[in-house]
Amino acid sequence: DPLQTLSIMLSVNSELEDTDKYAFVQCIVRFMESEDSLVTRVSSHRLPLARDVRDYLDGIDEEVLPIVLGKEAVYRSVVGRYDDEPEVEALAGDADTMDMLAEDAQTDLDHTVHCISSAFRVLLLDDSSRSNLVLDEEEADSPSHQRVVQSGNSLDFAFPPELADSLHRLYHLRRSPMLSPGPLRGVDDRAQLRNLFLRLPLDDCLCMMAPSLWSIQVGTPGTTPTLEPIPSDTLTLWDNRIIAADHHDGLFVWSGKATLDTQYDGIRQHCQDFLLDRSKLRFPQPQLHVVHEGESMSRRFTTRLAPTHADPWDRVVVHFPALQSLTPMEKTSLLQKFVFHDEQSDDVSFRRWFWSVASAGSPAAQQGMSLCQ
Repeated sequence: DPLQTLSIMLSVNSELEDTDKYAFVQCIVRFMESEDSLVTRVSSHRLPLARDVRDYLDGIDEEVLPIVLGKEAVYRSVVGRYDDEPEVEALAGDADTMDMLAEDAQTDLDHTVHCISSAFRVLLLDDSSRSNLVLDEEEADSPSHQRVVQSGNSLDFAFPPELADSLHRLYHLRRSPMLSPGPLRGVDDRAQLRNLFLRLPLDDCLCMMAPSLWSIQVGTPGTTPTLEPIPSDTLTLWDNRIIAADHHDGLFVWSGKATLDTQYDGIRQHCQDFLLDRSKLRFPQPQLHVVHEGESMSRRFTTRLAPTHADPWDRVVVHFPALQSLTPMEKTSLLQKFVFHDEQSDDVSFRRWFWSVASAGSPAAQQGMSLCQ
């Protein structure tokens, strides 16, 4: 299988000394060639050891981290938590077992996020660690550090800002059919998604975890329509936007109600060409959906977006500053799209989910098992 990948988590060796500058990792792979000869390959890597918390956080790959944790969660949703016990594999067709294991995997993901948040808060209480997290002037333009200097974003003091994108991807994975029990997908489809996620390489897995969105804003005088990346949230569904979305198994072109005229068909075709070119080598080949606001089929797309419309406006603006450019009429029209939102729904926004698992009194502190165990 040319796409087959292996994801490995290693625990830190407790015998490392404070004076050590590097840790060494050695992997040995053995396989049989066509001539029935045994081939042994040895791969050695030298990893620098972090000097402090800041150095450690800067050394984390924000794309690799959610993939490794996500694959562990999805793996547990298939075979359960413990390798030393008989496997309870969720076979296609066994809906009850699949839902039970998916709920356990969600609980483990929540517990992992709670542990990271708790450890980070403890480090912030240490004055030396706090000083290490102060930004240098040269690093102020770094996207991963911009959130630290934004006022009003309390998330920065409850979770490492360097891992904010990883946290959002884990949130999207948690509410996806791979981990979320319910009738969103058929049992066979969910089993196939899990199998693909466990074996596909990094870029494909990132696309499966959370949809990638680009939009073209029409009707703006003096501007050339170009695709710009936007968050995968419901509050990006503006009336004057045409959105291209890629969620690995599904490609979507969504048109707001102010863009339904035939004069914008060329922009829609441009979005289709962009998505098809982006996925031309993908297997299995995704299905393209061209939907308009108000159509029942548009729910195929909107249900994949994080329901940020349930959050306070001032909190959402911190995450998506472009909302500040809306006129009062445009803001009212946007919020009217979600007038029938059920606040008691189990599909909670990112903000509500995070604070429900990261707070000191959260049940996530006692329930579940870390994905790193």
